[in-house]
Amino acid sequence: MPSINLRWFLIFGALIASTGYIYSTFTGSLGMVLFCFGYLCNIKKISFLGFFQSKKFWAPILFFSITVVFLFHSNNISQGLEDISRALPLFIYPIIFGTTKPFNLKENRFITKGFSLAVLIFLVICLAVAVFRQVQFSIEGGPFNWYFFYRFDFLKIFDQHPTYIGMYTLLAIVFIKDKSLNLFKNDWVKWLLFLSFSFFILILGSRICYGIYLILVGLFIYKAYHKQSLKVKIKAVATTIISLIVLGVICLQIPIIKERIYYTIGVNYDYQYNDSNSIKNSNDIEQGRMLLWSDAFVAIKEQPFFGHGTGSGKRVLRSVYEKNGHISFLEKDYNTHSTYLETWLEGGFILLGSYVWMLFLLLKGSKSYTILGFFLIIVLASFTETLFLSKGLLFLSFFYCYFIRQSHE
Repeated sequence: MPSINLRWFLIFGALIASTGYIYSTFTGSLGMVLFCFGYLCNIKKISFLGFFQSKKFWAPILFFSITVVFLFHSNNISQGLEDISRALPLFIYPIIFGTTKPFNLKENRFITKGFSLAVLIFLVICLAVAVFRQVQFSIEGGPFNWYFFYRFDFLKIFDQHPTYIGMYTLLAIVFIKDKSLNLFKNDWVKWLLFLSFSFFILILGSRICYGIYLILVGLFIYKAYHKQSLKVKIKAVATTIISLIVLGVICLQIPIIKERIYYTIGVNYDYQYNDSNSIKNSNDIEQGRMLLWSDAFVAIKEQPFFGHGTGSGKRVLRSVYEKNGHISFLEKDYNTHSTYLETWLEGGFILLGSYVWMLFLLLKGSKSYTILGFFLIIVLASFTETLFLSKGLLFLSFFYCYFIRQSHE
């Protein structure tokens, strides 16, 4: 009877863990459990040599430890304990990746290809549901409703957030464009997947993901053409500019995207399926993130060095919202919507510095465009999203450790 290759329990666990929370919080937790199970199956082969050789593995553990310490001056212990339990991957994943043998090329392809296809299947299911809803709506006599195919409504079946799904989608694009992985041998398949994911980025409607996508495309173009002749470079740049103009014109023909663009630059655009009462009664929300961040800075200035303590963020912000009369922020119980501000608010300069140091170590000494792509996704998304919610934390902690380990193979 052939022996079982226990290594594949670890690899399969990594695949499930990599998809994180996209299908549900259950699959996120299941992935972590299966990855830990795979690690235990290979416990006899672990070595702490790689873990102690690279301080990069210590950065997320340090961040987690500071979070635990700062619980002691929190004004919301129960929330703090919940935040710490949610942050456990920042402690567990560095140990797993740091003490196991790095994945070889075959194993990397299995994980990254499986991840990319899992993201694609998720998005296709959302699209199929959107089409089904539109068909039903049309049968009932309704006109075409773009909202079925956009942002939260598009992701309704899984109740997910556009920006976090956008981050997974952007990383799938990075993997597809990675020539060293060569996930798909047929160039037509690669281009079809790239265009498909690009289409989904468009309809997910996350403005920060739009920006990251454009930067990544610029990075891909530079990588492909920076060693070419000046004539070829000029042709590539001209083609890119024309393509972006055409894309912009197309986007402005789609009401919901036009609405999103106009909203970003402060111009009111009322699409027929908008809730007029919601628009009329949400003045503070209409002023967007700048007003929200202004409130966060008010709270930060009270305790800039040590913060208000782990788990205290929302309670402190609520008092600022109430004082400033920002009722919509108060009713929706908004956090800072910025990882940098959130860490600064709860852990002061110490926790914020720990996070920035962790990001710096990710890129330090690396010449990989794939790691650079992931770095850009995290650094830029951190400006507008609080990644230490479960939605972003599983993504950050898994792939941070994954890339660190592969870069030390």
